[in-house]
Amino acid sequence: ISAEKTYERAIEAALGGNINNVIVQDADGAREAIDFLKRHKAGRVTFLPLDIIRGGRGDEGAEIRHERGVIAPALDVVQYDPSLQLAMEYLLHSTVIVETIEDAIRIARNNRRYPRLVTLDGDVVTSSGAVTGGNTKHETRGL
Repeated sequence: ISAEKTYERAIEAALGGNINNVIVQDADGAREAIDFLKRHKAGRVTFLPLDIIRGGRGDEGAEIRHERGVIAPALDVVQYDPSLQLAMEYLLHSTVIVETIEDAIRIARNNRRYPRLVTLDGDVVTSSGAVTGGNTKHETRGL
């Protein structure tokens, strides 16, 4: 997965902990990897098997498309191999990138229904209204 530098922080925030998910061809591969992890007590991993993962590309942000500050659906600003389409839809559907946290909050206040909103700075307003943001001294780049 890659994105223009302008969108990297937003995409990293949109992915959150899912940035560490592992995409595999099928559920059997996921099962085998999980068996290995269990046998070796080697941790936990979330796998996205392409044969059973459910994507969901709708019309992300259609209801807010013309609001001030809206940039684009997150899926429209990332590049990835087409074979990963379902996994990318699973990860980023219903996510729209907006310019600022002020834009995200205004959109949330003015619309009964809205998708998850992620700012260029990486702040997030979920579709249920939770707001996440901030910075750490030792922030690492994951994308």
